[in-house]
Amino acid sequence: MQTLSTQALPRRAQPPDLPHDQALAAAAACVLAEMWGQFTTNLALLGALDDPEVVHQARIGWRRFKSALRLFKPALDVDTRPSWLPLQGLLKLLSELRELDVAGTDTLPSLESAFTAGNPRRANDWQVMTEALVHATASKRRAVRHALKNPRLCTALLDITEWLETIDTHGASVAKDSKLKIDLRPWARRRIARLRNQLKLHLKTPVSAENQHQTRIAAKRLRYGIETLRSLLPKRRAQRWYEQAVHLQSSLGTARDLVQVIELLGQMQVDAGLVEFLRGVAVGQGNLTTGAVRAAPATAP
Repeated sequence: MQTLSTQALPRRAQPPDLPHDQALAAAAACVLAEMWGQFTTNLALLGALDDPEVVHQARIGWRRFKSALRLFKPALDVDTRPSWLPLQGLLKLLSELRELDVAGTDTLPSLESAFTAGNPRRANDWQVMTEALVHATASKRRAVRHALKNPRLCTALLDITEWLETIDTHGASVAKDSKLKIDLRPWARRRIARLRNQLKLHLKTPVSAENQHQTRIAAKRLRYGIETLRSLLPKRRAQRWYEQAVHLQSSLGTARDLVQVIELLGQMQVDAGLVEFLRGVAVGQGNLTTGAVRAAPATAP
């Protein structure tokens, strides 16, 4: 696949600096447009770039978009929102491609020397595994590009884009009260405090695989919410909560990534001893992650 010019880079989040004295609908329109732009711009780049970061940023754009819809739910008339059911197939493929990219570029390279340890047979097993992973990644990337050409997907993307253009102080896709100018700072603080309380509840729940998954989701929502509304929040408190959310998301994500790698390799013809080695590493990382979650300041102000 030919790459584009060096100017064709993955589009990263660019949260708008929201003024405090505007209508909630106007703030929602501004935020959602930026996030949708991140998602769709990276989808367009996926057709020509093999850069794993493009996939990553497309998925971040989608997650930010969904989080913002929840955040601004009081301002929106959700009954007018187009269905995104036609997007589900593509989103699933993007998730699977991202897991393969993470395995090949982030998780496994750091473990190679520990597994091979100068042993030629193990080095060969690792090479066979790497080649299988590269082949699977290329195949999944082709599947994503094929899905991007689906007419139903293109229509759905256009419908959502048009719907977003109706979210303003004059549109029919917003609640009436949200068309009035207000001081957004108290509203933003209440919404973020709610997300913070949801995370605290998960941190107080006994540690389990399912709860760690839900904790990671709650941490993501808090992180995205703070990034979105940062200009409306008290700086020190927002930064403290943000750092905790990022730390939890990172530590839980690292453990999950290795578990996903083990599941992926279990579906390939790779050396059983290599998979067992990774399971041992996963157990160790899982213990560290559990300790990190338990140590998180669940009741910090």
